[in-house]
Amino acid sequence: MPVNYNSSFDGQKINEDNCFSITGYDAKTLLTFTGVNGYTPSFTYEISGTYPMLRVKVFHAEYELQCTIYFDETRVKNEYFHVKLPAQGIEQKIFTAQATALAANGFDNIRMHALGGEGLPDYTGHITWAKLGFTMDFGSEILQFRSVMKDHKRKEQTLNDLVKTEDGCNFWMRNGFSWNGLFKLSENSENQKILKHYLA
Repeated sequence: MPVNYNSSFDGQKINEDNCFSITGYDAKTLLTFTGVNGYTPSFTYEISGTYPMLRVKVFHAEYELQCTIYFDETRVKNEYFHVKLPAQGIEQKIFTAQATALAANGFDNIRMHALGGEGLPDYTGHITWAKLGFTMDFGSEILQFRSVMKDHKRKEQTLNDLVKTEDGCNFWMRNGFSWNGLFKLSENSENQKILKHYLA
C-alpha cells in the first residue's frame, strides 16, 4: 500500500479534527504510526503540523514520545522517546508495532537519535535502538565507532554486533556515544533481519 500524499494540500495546517480530510488517515491510524497501540490503549496525544509534515506527541504515565511524519518523503523521524520505567520492554513493544504499521502503509524508513554515553548516564538509547535494529546512519559516527573498537582492541565490526552480548552492552555503556540511526522498513532489509533475530 503506497503512502497517501496529495501535494494540493501542501501548506495546510493539520490538527486532530481535519487530519483525515488532509492526510487520508484518521487520528487512530496516525497513532499506530507511533506504535503506541503495541503497549497500551490508555494515553493522551496531540496532533499538529503543516502538511506534508505532521507531528504526533503521546503522553502516558510510563513514557512520552514524539514522532514527525513526512508524507512526501515516506519517512518518519522518532524525535523523542522517554521511558519513565526502564527495563520494562516498553521500547520493544512500541517500536515493533510502529515498524509493522509503517511498513504496511508503504513508508520507507524511520530515523532517530539514540541518546546515551558520556555525560548521559540516565539514557541507554545508544544500546537499546541498536538491539532493535537501527544502524548508524552517519559516516562520521561509523568511523568514530571503529576508532573506539580499535582503541580497545575489540573485534566487532558494527554496533549491532557489539550489543548482541552482555559484555558488549556493558562496554558500550562505559565507552559509547549518542548516534543517529536508520531503520529501513523493506521486508528483507538488514534492519528488519536484526530486529527479527532479537525478537526470536
